[in-house]
Amino acid sequence: MLLAYYENRSEGISVEWRKTVHVPPHLHEEIETVYVTEGTIELGVGQELYHMDTGDFAIVFPNVIHHYQAFGTGKNKTIYLFVEPSLMPSYYAELQKCSPEYPVIKKKNVHTDIVNALKSLVHTEKSSLILVQAYVQIILAHVFSEMPMVDKKSIGSDDLIY
Repeated sequence: MLLAYYENRSEGISVEWRKTVHVPPHLHEEIETVYVTEGTIELGVGQELYHMDTGDFAIVFPNVIHHYQAFGTGKNKTIYLFVEPSLMPSYYAELQKCSPEYPVIKKKNVHTDIVNALKSLVHTEKSSLILVQAYVQIILAHVFSEMPMVDKKSIGSDDLIY
């Protein structure tokens, strides 16, 4: 039996380019972005499962239960970005009370600024905090302008896990 768990990620900012595997339901206080660089994955948020192909981008706001499934037989590689919300004070209130209605942006609609910022973050030292924050703010600016937001309480509210 799989139980949801709390993941304590207090690294401030973490960028990981790795193979996607099944990840059971969990939540954490960080913003998590997902950019599929190869293959496919399924992102589960609440009772919904979102299919993601190469080039698709998704974001999960803090304290939202989510999980990943990797069904493809080929390589599934993804860039994961985890950001502690307190590092983005201008967005902190919105990150705590709302969440994207639909957390995935399909490849054809992903702004090149998002892709460039994520790929740059992979190669940027965490010690360059101002540069890292600038890249994250570029990503969040596009998220807030392209994704309708809903009250976080409405995400998964009928789900037994919630």
